[in-house]
Amino acid sequence: MPRNPLNPELRLSLLISLVFVLQILTFPTFFFLNPFGSTLSIFLTIAQVATIVGWIVLLVGPPLLIAFRERVGARYSLYLSIVALAWPAALLLVRFALFELTGDPAINYLFNYPIFIFSDIAAPIIYWRIARRPVN
Repeated sequence: MPRNPLNPELRLSLLISLVFVLQILTFPTFFFLNPFGSTLSIFLTIAQVATIVGWIVLLVGPPLLIAFRERVGARYSLYLSIVALAWPAALLLVRFALFELTGDPAINYLFNYPIFIFSDIAAPIIYWRIARRPVN
């Protein structure tokens, strides 16, 4: 049987990205929002732009970093950690902005649509743990 050229971490990362793409396609209004259509404040607009950047970074960043680990070199762990935290940081920014402006952080989506627990909590934790592993 031929050996798979993709290492297990890269396969896991590609699987996470695939699930994330399917989640984006299932809930496009959550991911494709008009940041300039918000009437709440400039802060919320900035938070929404951060969210767009955050999910794009989570989607493509980890697979690329893991695939090119040797080329990234000594800073691999740092870069993967930053990429892993971009999405949750953007989400926290939006949730704090919403709480400050409306009194509701709007986290009920995690209970109504539990798949978001995967992208918002589990995937960043998985990438954080991969980043903490020693490079072979």
